[in-house]
Amino acid sequence: MEKYIALYGGSFDPPHNGHVLTISHLLNDERIAEVWLVPSGDARYDKSSFATGEERLELLKVVQREVFQGNERIHILESQLKGALEESTAISLVRSLRADGEKRPLLYVIGADNLPTLNMWRDFDALITEVEFLFIPRLGEEVPKEMPEYVKQLDREDIASCSFSSSELRALLKDGAEVVGYLPNEVLRVIEERGMYERHRS
Repeated sequence: MEKYIALYGGSFDPPHNGHVLTISHLLNDERIAEVWLVPSGDARYDKSSFATGEERLELLKVVQREVFQGNERIHILESQLKGALEESTAISLVRSLRADGEKRPLLYVIGADNLPTLNMWRDFDALITEVEFLFIPRLGEEVPKEMPEYVKQLDREDIASCSFSSSELRALLKDGAEVVGYLPNEVLRVIEERGMYERHRS
């Protein structure tokens, strides 16, 4: 069976150790050939970003280059970030990839918060003909006993996870709190050098 491309989207505002753990889990799953990180655009319909798109892209490049030592199985897909799609939705992304000639099977990474409304995503009937979904649990979240047939789980159950989010981390950065363990040191260095989140301090 041909291996999957895992599409891992998010604001990555900023990318933190929870994201790093998820990327590692994806790389360790024998069904997955490559992990494509898909940062959302600045004009995402359901939430706005704090750092600019270029800043978030820079931080993701640090993750790929320094945290994962340039792992060639990790790619950063900039189409949503650059506004190259009609809209920031899964089906637009997938249709763009297919139009560009990508024929490999696709896994779309989701969390528990996506499960209740997954079948309400734009053009869902068309979407599930193009992708399967891969559920990644977060620490403390209840995992449903039964998953829809179009949702897969990681091939290991005993995986490390975290319970914090980028929004919680931004609050810590705003307050000048200690963030060792939340962020890769390489990412924190760039945040401090650029003052990326200082502008949001009251």
